[in-house]
Amino acid sequence: MNQAEDVEVVLGHKRRYMFHSGTLARNSTLFADMLSERNAVKLSNRARSAGIKIRWMIELTSLPSDQYPAGQLELVELTPTGERADGRNGLIVNENGRVPQARKVFAHYESIFYAFYNKDLTIDDTDMSAALSDCYKLLQISDYLGCTSLISKPIEVALFKHGQDLFRAIAGAPYAWVAMAVRIHSELIFRECIIHLVGNWKVYKKSARNISTLREISGLRALVEKYHRQLLNQCKELELALLALYPGEMQQPAKDLPIKREAYAKDILVWMALTFFRHWIGQRLIMEKGRHSIDCGYELYQQIGTAGEAYMDKSVINQFYTRFPMTKKALNVLENHLFEIKECMKEVVDNHKILRSNCLLDVHRFPVQYLTCMDFQRSDYPWEREVEDCQRMLKPKRQYKMGGNDIAKLNLSTARMGRDRTWDMADDGDNEEEEDEEDEEEESEGEDGDDRRKRNPRHLRIYASPHLPQRPASLIVTYLALAAAAQFDKSNFIHANRMRWLLSFTVAFIWSVVVQAKSFTGSRLLVVLEEQTEREQYSVFLEDLTSRGFSTTVESPKDSKLALLKHGERAYDHVLLLPGKSKGLGPALTANNLLEFMKKDGNVLIALSSEHPTPTAVQAMLLEVDINIPADKGALVVDHFNYDSSSAKEKHDVLLLPFPDALRPDVKNYFAGEGYIAVPRAVGQALGNESPLTSPVLRAPSTAYSYNPKDEAEGVEDPFAVGGQLNLVSAMQANNAARLVVVGSAEMLQNKWFAEKAQLGDKAITTGNREFAQKLSAWAFKETGVLKVGKLIHYQDEGVSKKLNTSVAIPENNPSIYRIKTDVHFQVEISEYVNDHLAPFNPSSKDNIQLEFSMLSPFQRLNLSPVAQTANATIFGTGFKTPDQHGIFNFRVNYRRPFVTNIDEKRQVTVRHFAHDEYPRSFQISGAWVWIGGIWVTVLGWLAFVALWLYSAPSEKSAKKTQ
Repeated sequence: MNQAEDVEVVLGHKRRYMFHSGTLARNSTLFADMLSERNAVKLSNRARSAGIKIRWMIELTSLPSDQYPAGQLELVELTPTGERADGRNGLIVNENGRVPQARKVFAHYESIFYAFYNKDLTIDDTDMSAALSDCYKLLQISDYLGCTSLISKPIEVALFKHGQDLFRAIAGAPYAWVAMAVRIHSELIFRECIIHLVGNWKVYKKSARNISTLREISGLRALVEKYHRQLLNQCKELELALLALYPGEMQQPAKDLPIKREAYAKDILVWMALTFFRHWIGQRLIMEKGRHSIDCGYELYQQIGTAGEAYMDKSVINQFYTRFPMTKKALNVLENHLFEIKECMKEVVDNHKILRSNCLLDVHRFPVQYLTCMDFQRSDYPWEREVEDCQRMLKPKRQYKMGGNDIAKLNLSTARMGRDRTWDMADDGDNEEEEDEEDEEEESEGEDGDDRRKRNPRHLRIYASPHLPQRPASLIVTYLALAAAAQFDKSNFIHANRMRWLLSFTVAFIWSVVVQAKSFTGSRLLVVLEEQTEREQYSVFLEDLTSRGFSTTVESPKDSKLALLKHGERAYDHVLLLPGKSKGLGPALTANNLLEFMKKDGNVLIALSSEHPTPTAVQAMLLEVDINIPADKGALVVDHFNYDSSSAKEKHDVLLLPFPDALRPDVKNYFAGEGYIAVPRAVGQALGNESPLTSPVLRAPSTAYSYNPKDEAEGVEDPFAVGGQLNLVSAMQANNAARLVVVGSAEMLQNKWFAEKAQLGDKAITTGNREFAQKLSAWAFKETGVLKVGKLIHYQDEGVSKKLNTSVAIPENNPSIYRIKTDVHFQVEISEYVNDHLAPFNPSSKDNIQLEFSMLSPFQRLNLSPVAQTANATIFGTGFKTPDQHGIFNFRVNYRRPFVTNIDEKRQVTVRHFAHDEYPRSFQISGAWVWIGGIWVTVLGWLAFVALWLYSAPSEKSAKKTQ
């Protein structure tokens, strides 16, 4: 190379490398930022004459840790003579001294540096689990350096050098290798992982750890489920072919049938052999040894594909012979016919290619006990399905910071911008639409557009930016910003223009207050409709939404400008997905984007149709939230008892159902009404047991079942779901209160079923679909069922009053410390948002809002009762005595019910024990009276004894003189 090696990289002991700055900067974003001219040392003439060419020195100052997962490289300051400015001689990281484990880290860095010069990576670990760990460490370092796209292919090549050891490791734990395949965009490794996941899916999906690993990759579980269903359909076709096959010699015309007894006997023996085989395979299928088994029928198909003595050997014939004797010749003929039938069945298995292996693992040397015949489509690679090229290079770790001159220039340009903005006010009103188009073009041009905005301040239209939400608060901020910008000039002309624009802003402010939506979260509604000609079919429903204050935008899913999120924020507040003819929704409406939209508190209403395919993104999204729908197109719900006899007299696929009742006695019903709802050709949904967030809105009657007309020719199978298992309308409310509603029939939202005449048996009715659609959309878009907590107070009863505080003006008295065994009162305000205002919340008569007074676990759990009402809130309260336990406690109101937003409010307090002067006196304790009495009896008895002893003189004895 012509360029000198002007960069020295120091990793550890005896690990000093000389590189070209151009090579490092071209391959790494981190080095591109470090190796700039402002960071380069200007060598003196003496240093250059001495042959010193090092202009940058980079040193590894920290090994991988929790703070620095890939270690830390820092730029070392050099003097003009090429020496370190800090005067350090030793190394910060020494692999031979304190940190011997650093050798692995140095080896990873060295491999990546050599890859910059097109040298192969080496992963020498014989243990593939250690090799996988090395790959992740290499990717961690490459992410830090910003060269992941360059390192991905060498990592894949290094892994393939392990040959069958790699493929055996993938077969053992495909869920662990699939994430690596996605990160390095390895088609072969990803395809190998998917083949093993699909073939052994019934085993892997039972492990919660495996499922959580797969969910880390968006859409992966849905992809595996899709191919697993295809594999089961392939197994189903094989089983039907095996049961429906007749040998060729049995399919001769009637006129060619021989009439000789010998030939007739042979035909009978063929039938007997065929009966043997069908009895055997029927037994296996009944015992669920076929596609319903844990190995999806691998063992059964392997036996049939092997033929010969693999199944139904001579012992079966001999056992039959012992019970039903026949001649030896007939026995041999029967055995030969059975062998021929086995060969025919083997040919059927071979034709269906069910035992063919499409994986790279040599299944003859390393057999697996499941099917590996899946054909993977190239279009299903995750990186192929994403239209936007997601770059995995990290931004440079060091950002250039402006100095004093740059800040001064920025302030000057800001002042000039404000002055020019004031002069151009009068012209901007006429050119508003034209400039909006210019802004949209510049947003797509990236940095060039930003530079043009700096040169032309007219494009910074603060007061009319389309990205600002149209709310009164934002208009006030805009008004103030405009007033501040207008003070650069004091001329009369400017003053007149300013007053005219201030008047227009006042009018805009009043208009925004008038048309503000009734939804609690916002008014921006995106309606996704593929065919704009179908808009008339939903015109009444869309007009109802508009009349309720929603700002409706109808877009095609294929629109290149469509985006649910902009700059990390919601571009819309709600999304309505109507069915289309395409199975894809485009790059803006992937399952990951819809879930991210809901994570940003967005609400989604999805309408399905049995006449149109369900988009893959919708299937994957519903699978993530534990809502299952039939995989086959055309599956619909049929009921032979509750149907419209005028429009579905033969097919019975238009259901007439009453408005739904409450889900439980303790749950409010937001969908109640009078009359009947028409549900034409609905796609049934089944809710899983894993998620407590999903709830049925409209259930199918007990006589309904899911039915696909295409299955008539294929035989009878277990239906997708029946009776109350089927939901025609389902709902899901996430923990962040984002709502998802799935309507099984999009037709029920169309004009023709709003107030339609229908016939239920002998009874003529008028459908109430319009009212139900209004209630359903109101809940989905947060016009109802939204709870808000107001004041939350607690206070101690001082003994003046034992009653709860029922006054409207709740005192702000929330002490932070209480004493044990103290009377405490608690009150909370709860409001419910109803259409366009806050109203007092009234729970169901069989429902209770509870208060927990807990320390780790609840010590008290009490029902809160309504004690008062204000104009827009209900005050719930209760009283209790603090427990005989000191510590840190929480007042907690945790209220979670279907169809209302969750309430989880906590207030922390301290509960202390008695002070030394707060314990009750002994004479106040009735149990101590016995002991106190005993003490006083003892004292009085002693005093009495002393008195008697003192005042009792001893008797005088007579003294006689005795000799």
